[in-house]
Amino acid sequence: MSALVSTPNIDYSDLLHIDRKEMEGLTAVFKYDGVSIPLKIAYDNICVHEFHTGMDTDIPKERQFSPQPIFNTVKEFAEKEIDAAIGAFETKDTSKTVSQDSWQIKNGFITIDLCLHCYTEYDMSDFVFEDLAIHRVVVSMVASYNTNKVYYSHPHAIEVFKEVNDFYVALKTALTV
Repeated sequence: MSALVSTPNIDYSDLLHIDRKEMEGLTAVFKYDGVSIPLKIAYDNICVHEFHTGMDTDIPKERQFSPQPIFNTVKEFAEKEIDAAIGAFETKDTSKTVSQDSWQIKNGFITIDLCLHCYTEYDMSDFVFEDLAIHRVVVSMVASYNTNKVYYSHPHAIEVFKEVNDFYVALKTALTV
């Protein structure tokens, strides 16, 4: 004897319109059952200033060039511009200085980390006539998206992402004068 099992009418038409990547993402979100899945996006570094020096070892020590005064001047300029850009970022929820050359901004479900740093690369390749030191002052920006706090309103999420991108463009424009 066979029993009739009644199944509820479920409309799967909304699921048929979701593309594969979105479905995989939703599956991953539900799979972790409430555990935060941070997604980090590293934006291109913003080069504030770059300069070159020779690495001639025959120069007496008292006449050798130190890049530190230039680094300090450029960092002072960059810090003012970063503070001004953060102040002009109207949609931020909070902002704080994490350390001397590091800032953190929260905007909804996005956390933006900014870091100002100086570094030196040495070019001693066979194709260079004279060994060079390349000094750079750079701002790096990483945005972390917390998927547990993502709002379900698609237009709102797009607006938040657009605002973060606009902030990056405004900062890059201010620093690369």
